[in-house]
Amino acid sequence: MAFDFSFKALSGNFFDPDALKIAVKKAEARVQSKFGAFVRQRMKTSIKYQDGTAPAGRPPFAHRSKGFTKTKTNKKTGATTRQSRSPLRELIYFARDPAANSVVIGPVLFGPGTASLIERGGTGSVGGRPVRVAPHPFARPAGEAEAKKLPDLLRNMVK
Repeated sequence: MAFDFSFKALSGNFFDPDALKIAVKKAEARVQSKFGAFVRQRMKTSIKYQDGTAPAGRPPFAHRSKGFTKTKTNKKTGATTRQSRSPLRELIYFARDPAANSVVIGPVLFGPGTASLIERGGTGSVGGRPVRVAPHPFARPAGEAEAKKLPDLLRNMVK
């Protein structure tokens, strides 16, 4: 039995650096998207529908808005109804920015700094009048909780 130990024969067993770079980029995008989806879901579920104001230091309570509804269809009767939803909870999205190689997660549709004001607390303006808002963190705790699971996402990301 003869073995071919020439450089040409053996070089086929080495990895292709360009293919590896492409595989790592794809895997990185997949991990960032999964991480964004997990953090988004945790942020949404931490904001509970409840009357009143959440205690300081806890995630804010969601309040249903008549101007923000979702269509719901009854599977048995086929009748459609509109159900009020909370814009804060329902408008949390994530987007992956390939140019910056990062993922951005948070609520949209609010005025500049509104989500930050809810998260960190402070003084702001609501309806043209100044208000003092206690901190109701929901983004940072969600990110920190999901960051603990990041090593599992990264493990074996390139196959």
